[in-house]
Amino acid sequence: AAVLRTIARLARRNPAMAKLTENQIFKELAEREKLSSTGFGNGIGIPHAAFEGLEEFVVGMLIVPEGFDFGSLDGKATRLLIFIMVPAAQRDLHIRILSKISNVLKDPDSVAEILSAGNSEAARESFLRHTVVDTFSGARKNQNLFHVFVQNQERFEDVLNVFTEIEDCAITVIESNNARSYLYTLPLFASFWQPEEKGFCRIILASVRESLSNEVIRKINLIIEEAKETSGIFLIVQEIFYSNGMLNL
Repeated sequence: AAVLRTIARLARRNPAMAKLTENQIFKELAEREKLSSTGFGNGIGIPHAAFEGLEEFVVGMLIVPEGFDFGSLDGKATRLLIFIMVPAAQRDLHIRILSKISNVLKDPDSVAEILSAGNSEAARESFLRHTVVDTFSGARKNQNLFHVFVQNQERFEDVLNVFTEIEDCAITVIESNNARSYLYTLPLFASFWQPEEKGFCRIILASVRESLSNEVIRKINLIIEEAKETSGIFLIVQEIFYSNGMLNL
């Protein structure tokens, strides 16, 4: 509770939070933590909460070199907190910013650079260098359609996060079945699988600007390579001849 009080006090200093009291900010942060800890491990936490009437995002950083107990999922002490105050009306951008920041903080080198900064300004510059969120809002053109078939449940979140951090990216996830779900019903293949061995299968469909596609391909290929022979991930990329509209996350 003490660290949430500190975050509320720091956030309240921003002019965008002028209509909210420190207690209101603290209450929303505490309610969010009750749902599940935002300390996702490896010394990192991303406390965040949404506020009605807030018109812009407020992002801040708190570094505690000696570490403290933030109820992290891995039980380790937390040293770096990135806190986000979110306009309640901007849920989709909230998700994209969370995804971008969490992906950056999964990189030990990025975290080490931030933690080793000599002062608050250097830490801020290091953080911003890694986490600039693209807010492109022009006409959507020159897009590619990504199909990612994921049978590896442990890596599904990693693959999905590659897309959720991209602005102007239409995404949908289809719950599917592996071929074995149907093959085991055929007499010829009845001895190979049991009914409960259906396995995990999700299909991610996402439209990505052509200018970002190579970077997305690179990130997904890294995930595939890390999973090695048992990746359970299959990627197809196609050019989009025409598209219109947008999907909510």
